Amino acid sequence: MSSSRLASSLALACAVSLLLACGGSDGGPLPDTDAGTDCTARGRYADLRGCDLSGANLTYAELTEANLTDADLSSANLTGTTLTDADLSYADLSYADLTDAELTDADLSYANLEGADLTNAHLSYADLTYADLSNANLTGADLRGANLGNANLSNADFTNARLAETNLWGVNLTNATLDGVVMTGAYLLTANLTGATLTHAYLNNADLRDTNLTGADLTG
Repeated sequence: MSSSRLASSLALACAVSLLLACGGSDGGPLPDTDAGTDCTARGRYADLRGCDLSGANLTYAELTEANLTDADLSSANLTGTTLTDADLSYADLSYADLTDAELTDADLSYANLEGADLTNAHLSYADLTYADLSNANLTGADLRGANLGNANLSNADFTNARLAETNLWGVNLTNATLDGVVMTGAYLLTANLTGATLTHAYLNNADLRDTNLTGADLTG
């Protein structure tokens, strides 16, 4: 099959999957809903692997356990979207709006979340290993028990985020803002916190062995 036919087939499959994900119980679009751009209802177990959803409006969608592996969700609006147990590995979520999104137990390994807005997002026990969260906004986010091993968190804002019992092994937190974070029992072995600010941070029982704290601000 030619590359153009493959691309057309994938586009059609994505359109059908998104229609079902955003439609009613009969698969048809909900009233007053543009199924091509909006997803305001269903989508549990939706198969959207490799789909181009860049810039899509998926606010408050129900996408529990959806498969979004390698999907393009760059600049998409996922405010309040439920993505519990969803597979977003290798997905492009750069500059996406994930404010208040539910991502508990989601797989975000190797995902691109550069510049994404994850304010007050729920990421407890999520897998974010090797993810790129540089310049992301995680203010007030819940990352308790999450695995961020080897993630790029440079210049990210974690103000007042909850990171208790979080795995931060080998992460890059260069120039990150961690003011007021709760990192009780967090695992930071070999992490790079050069130039990071941790004013009023709670680090009780955190493992800081071999952590680079050059130029870090730990006042308060």
